[in-house]
Amino acid sequence: MHRELQLASVEEPVEAPVEIIFEVTEAPEGGFDARALGHSIFTQGEDWADLKAMVRDAVLCHFGDGAEQRIVRLHFVRDEAIAV
Repeated sequence: MHRELQLASVEEPVEAPVEIIFEVTEAPEGGFDARALGHSIFTQGEDWADLKAMVRDAVLCHFGDGAEQRIVRLHFVRDEAIAV
């Protein structure tokens, strides 16, 4: 008896989560860096408004521009050392 093996298509769309969280840090050369937690998305912006536009663009490029509504959270992390 011969059975056919069904393989999933490699080109199936990536299912986007409803909420995507970006960790945002100040870039050493100025501006901001943003990295998505749990996804391979990284982008940069010269100022906060530019960063938001770049994050929107990066998410749409990564997941496609389907009709599903997504929430993107920008979590700003500031690493500061103080002497005590």
